[in-house]
Amino acid sequence: MLIKVEHLQVAYGTETIITDFSCEISEGEILTLIGPNGSGKSTLLKAVAGILPYQKGNVYLDGKDLHSWKKKEISRKIALLPQIHQAPEDFTVRELVSYGRMPHQDLLHRDSEEDREIVDWALKRTHTAAFAERYLYELSGGELQRVWLACSLAQKPRILFLDEPTTYLDICHQLEMITLIKELQKQEGLGIVIVLHDIAQAMDISDRVIVLANGKQYAAGKPETVINPAMLAEVYKVQAKLLKIAGRRRPLIDYTVYTEEK
Repeated sequence: MLIKVEHLQVAYGTETIITDFSCEISEGEILTLIGPNGSGKSTLLKAVAGILPYQKGNVYLDGKDLHSWKKKEISRKIALLPQIHQAPEDFTVRELVSYGRMPHQDLLHRDSEEDREIVDWALKRTHTAAFAERYLYELSGGELQRVWLACSLAQKPRILFLDEPTTYLDICHQLEMITLIKELQKQEGLGIVIVLHDIAQAMDISDRVIVLANGKQYAAGKPETVINPAMLAEVYKVQAKLLKIAGRRRPLIDYTVYTEEK
């Protein structure tokens, strides 16, 4: 166990977003957060990563209270890829990925041989090395998303937080990203916490799933247990059937949207 969250409460101003949330996060697993829009998934990631303050509860990183860690120290263990990210378009791919090494550098010592080797490794692992010298404005959406992932990998974290990494990508690039995430888990031993809206993707990729609803944990466990018709009806307001397909490890989901009676 790398991260332990106990009874966390997070608010924006007077509005409480997350209430009494607890979980444990380990290396080498894919934990997926799912839930309707506004359920607090992105807020939770930011709070556990030390980016957003929380009002109640505790977060422990390697057994130490998160508040006792310096920001750079947290960034050496946790890398967060947010939904929205910006960089100057005249940066090259390599320049952007190099910024991932900042948590390991100081003002006087930058771009060591080790840093360059790790940047090259991150580019290769995300299949972006072929266009390392291209400018960001020359890239497609799928290419750019992989570059941002490479920047996160260059931090050499133990846990990756990915906030909706497949959003805005076409089906081909979504599958490419999901495949890459699985590779990073299996080949690099990374722990990965991922926010997804696509329930089928969550079913397919996850070792564990946590369902958030109205800022609270509705359910947690193996995807084949947590993702079921009753949960989809109560949390997402849709009727669905789980279809078992020969040769597939987990079932597919057949949806029928309905409107609740007023």
